[in-house]
Amino acid sequence: MTRIINSLAEIAQDYDVLFCDLWGCVHNGKVAYPAAIAALQDFRRGGGKVALMTNAPRPRGAVAAQIAALDVPEDAWDDIVTSGDAAQDAMLAGDDAEPPAWPAHATSVSGLGVCSR
Repeated sequence: MTRIINSLAEIAQDYDVLFCDLWGCVHNGKVAYPAAIAALQDFRRGGGKVALMTNAPRPRGAVAAQIAALDVPEDAWDDIVTSGDAAQDAMLAGDDAEPPAWPAHATSVSGLGVCSR
């Protein structure tokens, strides 16, 4: 049977890591969503790690600056993973390299993986 989940708090205790898209989930390009920020902060207070993900072609630092300007506080996330960084990592690795399991810069959550408790 399908389970309807009304909030992250209902399932947060079952997960160690949350991979969350930025655009539309955390902000709308103009303002951050207060309820989303609160949910991410609560998840982290409960011991979880939050990796914000985006298809932005920009590097992590530029995205961090953008979301800071939108009032997304640093205590709502542990890392940011961007397609820009992933593309750069792939280009620097060369043609013969195995694709990385996680972008090389993503050190704060790289060893955690995703697992159910």
